[in-house]
Amino acid sequence: MTGVCSAYRAIFLSKSKARSVILRRLSYLYMASLFFTPASYSDTILYESSSYNQVFIGGRAYIEAGSRVQNNTYSVTPNNDNIGFDSASSVHLTVKNKAIQDTTIGLQLGFATHTISTSQAGSNYWDRTYIWVDNDKYGYLEYGTNAGAAHAMETNGTSIAVATGGANGSWNKYFNTNTLTASGATAVNGSNFIIFPGLLFPDDDFQLLGTNERARKITYYCPKFYGFQFGVTYIADTVNYGSISPMPNSSGPNRNPSNGVTGGITWEKNISDQEHIKLALIGEYGRLDRSGLDKANGREYYNPRIFELGANYRYQKLTIGGSYSNQWKSDNQKIAGIQDAYFITAGAKYDLTTRTRWSVSYLYSENLRNIMNVVSLGGEHNLFDGCLPYIEATYINMKQSYNYVDVPYNANGQASLLQSNYSNSGIALIIGTSLSF
Repeated sequence: MTGVCSAYRAIFLSKSKARSVILRRLSYLYMASLFFTPASYSDTILYESSSYNQVFIGGRAYIEAGSRVQNNTYSVTPNNDNIGFDSASSVHLTVKNKAIQDTTIGLQLGFATHTISTSQAGSNYWDRTYIWVDNDKYGYLEYGTNAGAAHAMETNGTSIAVATGGANGSWNKYFNTNTLTASGATAVNGSNFIIFPGLLFPDDDFQLLGTNERARKITYYCPKFYGFQFGVTYIADTVNYGSISPMPNSSGPNRNPSNGVTGGITWEKNISDQEHIKLALIGEYGRLDRSGLDKANGREYYNPRIFELGANYRYQKLTIGGSYSNQWKSDNQKIAGIQDAYFITAGAKYDLTTRTRWSVSYLYSENLRNIMNVVSLGGEHNLFDGCLPYIEATYINMKQSYNYVDVPYNANGQASLLQSNYSNSGIALIIGTSLSF
């Protein structure tokens, strides 16, 4: 609650210079966002035959401007300290065939372009390319590079957030989770924290993708039965990215998970026309393959594993949600002082009208005894079908007590936890428009 109260004071009550800076930046971003509302359309049928063959084309994009109020020696973009523009787009071609009774066979080809500040501008790559078979009685089977079952079934306090996703949104593109000391050494390192309430395997959603497609995987969802549904995904190698991974491999293990299993079970029910509830238990488990040097020097690591229990409840126009997740000591070297990592989420969304929604979301996490609080307030308005302008303000507070990443190693490469009392806080501001057709 300390983080929530601090965010409230910083955004709404303060009469200090920070408040005037926030208001000034918001006005700049608002003027920029006026240009970010081009037309958009629904998925269009390109071809349809009497034998139930259908071909669709669609796409999505976002264009946004962001800023931050933060004491930090890094800049948002290489030559602008506090303001940056971001955009990404994706188009897809979907083919469906329902010639077999009760069964649909499909294929999606996706292609994405990104111009995000953390990767090469204009990087192009395949996005969510997969095939599937969907049978009314036996369930849904999928192969390709779509998100895994645990990600698809995740339900928590941030999954109901609007705009970019609140505490699990795009704030980190404008706020630096790393800081420097006056002498230029690393002070706070974001890798020592749980930054987002996500899972362990690299399976992030559209706005957070880098230059790599998701790993190839096999996923199965059973049909819903009295509100219950089960889903499971197998990932042979989390770095076997679709379309860019050469095979056979010519290098040794690089300390990434293999034989990953991700999945969950959900239950949802419409209690009445005005009430709906959903519960979800999801998890991931894999094996961390050590490098040759790790094996030669006797370095041991904890295998990745995580579970999350979450719930959403809607009553009329209000939806609330929350979750608890534990990821134990996943991926860390087996050294003294390592403790289990966990995070908690909470959130609420209110449908002001059929087109306008507001949400607040919160993340509290502990990793290596380093504490993080994230509070986000966002709003969006459905201007017309496919065009969704949004605004979001996020308060971030990080307290680093121990450093696991930037630490000295002994002759055998054994790490150790070092005390590191640094903090990092500020506010990220985002205005943009999401588009789909």
